[in-house]
Amino acid sequence: MDNWEDLKLLLALSRYKTMTASAYILGISTATVSRRLERLTDELGETLFVRRGSELEPTESAKRLITIADQLDTDLWASQKADNTEHIASRRLRISISMLTIMSIDIHHFENLLTDKSLKIDLYEDKRSVAFGEVDIAVSSEEPTEGRLVRTQIGKIDFGVYIHEDWSIDPTGFIALTKVGTDYEGMPYSVVLEDRFGPPRVVTSGLCFAIALAKAMPFALCLPDKLAQRHPELVPLSDDLAIEHCTVWAAYHENRRLDPEIRLGIDFLKKSFLN
Repeated sequence: MDNWEDLKLLLALSRYKTMTASAYILGISTATVSRRLERLTDELGETLFVRRGSELEPTESAKRLITIADQLDTDLWASQKADNTEHIASRRLRISISMLTIMSIDIHHFENLLTDKSLKIDLYEDKRSVAFGEVDIAVSSEEPTEGRLVRTQIGKIDFGVYIHEDWSIDPTGFIALTKVGTDYEGMPYSVVLEDRFGPPRVVTSGLCFAIALAKAMPFALCLPDKLAQRHPELVPLSDDLAIEHCTVWAAYHENRRLDPEIRLGIDFLKKSFLN
């Protein structure tokens, strides 16, 4: 692999799934995309993409290179932002991010965003659309598919099943979080818990309410590990349950890829998952 242009090609194919869409984004012809992908495949001696219906899916070999390309892309935009000295009197950044995610990350990095007094931040817990201009950045456990979006993986959340220490020996059921239309759609363990306890004893849409119930009743609850660590009276239900992971994505419109506010937001989100 010779240069950044090769990595950009892999990144575009990963994001936009077809040669035609990738060619449009890169400003080259579809034939050029095909030739360059064939050359890279020959140079590396590995298959980089496989076709799934009408879309291209990266192989594990390609995913490793795409991860590098995504980080370089972010760093380049951050550098461009740092070089931009134009003062903007009042700026606004709107982010949709679930309470589940907010309570699973290190939110102290918000301080880096708030040092700029001209920047106003609006946070929305409910799902909102980037494609329809409802927010600038959308954070979700589901890989975004709408519109002409730039998608980037910003981290992952580790989950476990927890119960109050007083009932750890003899739990009688579990608490479920409402899934439809929420970011809890990606919550793991539901099959495992239903196999063990049957249908949930309590269903709630509120994460804090669910934690309060788990502290008062002999019911298990699936929680992000980092969130559970803030409640020492909640202990793992069983050592036999493997850790589950939930990938977290951020998306923004491709026309705003050079906006300093977007780069600030993406940088904050990625750093929040590092600790």
